[in-house]
Parts: sequence; C-alpha cells; structure tokens
Amino acid sequence: MSNTTIIVGNFLQIKGLDADWSLLDLDATFLKTGIRVKSITFFPSATGDIIHIKESDPGYATTAALVTALTATAPSLLHVDCADVYDQRIKYFGGENGRIMRPFIDVTDCNFTTASTCRVEMELA
Repeated sequence: MSNTTIIVGNFLQIKGLDADWSLLDLDATFLKTGIRVKSITFFPSATGDIIHIKESDPGYATTAALVTALTATAPSLLHVDCADVYDQRIKYFGGENGRIMRPFIDVTDCNFTTASTCRVEMELA
C-alpha cells in the first residue's frame, strides 16, 4: 500500500503513511506556491506512534529526492509522540487565514505501529 491523498471540501487527508509525502504528490506547482493551512491533525495507529512533519524547501525542489535532501534540516511543523491510539494531536496555524506552507513527511523521521491506519488531515484556509 502507498500513501493516498484526497481533498474533500477544505480538508486534505493523507492515509497509509508508508512512504514519504510532499506537495509533489498533489501537484509540483504547489511546491512554489505552497498551500494555506489552518491546522494539521495526526491520527495515530497505536501507543508510541511518532509523526514529524517538516517545512519543505520553498520551490527549489522539483523531484521527490530533492525534496528529501533539502528538507533534512528543515523547520518542524508538527512533531509528536502519541501516548495512545486516542491521542490525536492537532496544531493550529495563523487563525482563520491559516499560514502558507509546504508540508513534507519523511517516514524515516516517524514511527508507526501500523502505517496503513495512520492518517494526517490538514484543514485548508
């Protein structure tokens, strides 16, 4: 199974976190423009799941390999270690207008008990 990304209304959802994810998975033009995000929520699969979502490079990376390379020392957007399966974490950005960002998930920075049942939801402004 690989990541599944869907957009429904104002929500972008990423399921099955078994591979790296970036805006390239949606459309390469989003790497230049970014997306306006109001909140990011992580839904873990079990106790001890760790998610680390970083800020991607602002438009210079045009391939998944470059995104990974340029994001190695990128600032963190969300980094949590969940206490149990019900420990859903949410982080808000910029109120109603959200914040422009280029989120990126490098699965080597994460730890999932069952990656296929983990998901991330981003509320778009």
